[in-house]
Amino acid sequence: MTRARMATAARSDTRAMKAARTAFFNEVKRLDADPDTRHLANCWICKQRIAYDVEPNTTPDSHNLDHYLPVSTHPEPQHDVTNW
Repeated sequence: MTRARMATAARSDTRAMKAARTAFFNEVKRLDADPDTRHLANCWICKQRIAYDVEPNTTPDSHNLDHYLPVSTHPEPQHDVTNW
């Protein structure tokens, strides 16, 4: 018996998306630099501090943009910063 495969939504990686990711990274890096707002820049999954002093996606502790609602099941909000 063959299993039906679910179609997965394609991620779009436009210049606007890259600019939004960069702006988001810079904003949370700024929040992390201030002890009063540092908690707002922690990982929303594990609640640990993120290493903003290294390039994103280069170490286990570096910034890695993640979607709250997976793009595979919810493609519409993939560019919505409230879904990051």
